[in-house]
Amino acid sequence: MQVESEAVGLDTSAARPVRVFENEDTLTLSSPYSVPAGGGSFSIAVRHSSLSTLGYAAKPVGLVRMDMIGTTGKTLASVVPSAVEYLGTAGGAAAGFVRYAVLPMLPAGMVVSAIRFAHRQVQRSGAAGVPSVWYDNLSFADTSVTSRHSLATVAITGAVRAPGSIAVKAPSTAALGNVLVLTTGARDQPATFMPACRVAGYQSAGSSDPATGLVALNATTSALGTTYTGLAVDVPLSSITSGAFELWLHATNSGSVTFAAQAQLVIGGVAVGPVVTTEGDTKASSSALRWVSAGRIELPSLPNPDSSAVVRIQFKVTAGSGAVDEVVLAPTTAAVTIAAVGNGTGSASGDSTRVWVDAPSTERIGGAWLRGVDDARTNARAVVLPDLVVPGRHVFAPRLMRIYVATPNVSGASSEISYYAQYHTRAAS
Repeated sequence: MQVESEAVGLDTSAARPVRVFENEDTLTLSSPYSVPAGGGSFSIAVRHSSLSTLGYAAKPVGLVRMDMIGTTGKTLASVVPSAVEYLGTAGGAAAGFVRYAVLPMLPAGMVVSAIRFAHRQVQRSGAAGVPSVWYDNLSFADTSVTSRHSLATVAITGAVRAPGSIAVKAPSTAALGNVLVLTTGARDQPATFMPACRVAGYQSAGSSDPATGLVALNATTSALGTTYTGLAVDVPLSSITSGAFELWLHATNSGSVTFAAQAQLVIGGVAVGPVVTTEGDTKASSSALRWVSAGRIELPSLPNPDSSAVVRIQFKVTAGSGAVDEVVLAPTTAAVTIAAVGNGTGSASGDSTRVWVDAPSTERIGGAWLRGVDDARTNARAVVLPDLVVPGRHVFAPRLMRIYVATPNVSGASSEISYYAQYHTRAAS
């Protein structure tokens, strides 16, 4: 059903009616999709009405919600807008298709027979016409390269920020690998913010070679040299807020090297404005992938970027060579924890299938970063240096938080959060 509502005065450029169209479309699958044991995901390309012919503003459209419908017609799961990530264009920019993907994965055992899409389109002029929506290239995928990443938006109750705890769990006896957890307030970044640049489809340059023998997030790595001619990512300006970011690379290197980066605005394919540079960690030679910092950088910005505006971030090493599996943009306002807990089989005294980031408590006034192999925390022990790369303190803001988790060694890891809701005068009981 399509609903049209009238409002006046929302368009500050002129006193015109603002027409808001809200509609739902249901796509029935030719055969139900059974999510396998490793989990699954899907992506789809969507195109909305021509902006010029119907008088729409530059950014008038949005997917409000996606519902997974089961064989009995029951809604099995709903994906909120911030969990539908912009990955790029499909069919060329002129075609107007935008690709969306569902992250995190659909849980194992779910049987999806249809998908319901809820849209919102705002017409900011008096032009006539009812908007339309087109769909193309619906693609389901079993356990895939993206299944080692998850991005979730969770509701936080209370009135003020509260210290939070996070548990990351492997689905089997395989250890989690180099775990990275990033938390940020949903209002601190746009709804389309995706920390992982390569899985988001932002990579614009750099060779992709099989990561033979490496425990990789994305199954391929991109080479780094001593000049900014290798790996580059084009991050849409509309997907990030202005400010400082730390650049985390899941990388290897040959020889002692310093990882470095530079950033510049690119509008309509043309580089403009100053080039900003930074340097990060200096690391000894390592053939194993691990998280390293390429430095903190104030990314260039524009007050009202158009759809073609991106920040191009290029990477290099100061000597020797390197290879990068993933690039994670971490706002400096976000909290990050990185813990290396092994790539083998989990055991009480060895590699770990569980990581706990505990909030401060009466028992541990500084919080704790623990590892283990079972939910009961039998034989749980501290993550210590050098395995505790970054000891993050995660604070949950009311309303919505975004939680990104990378587990390079396993697909389909799960995450849980816990906290005491905080109010202005007391904590909830």
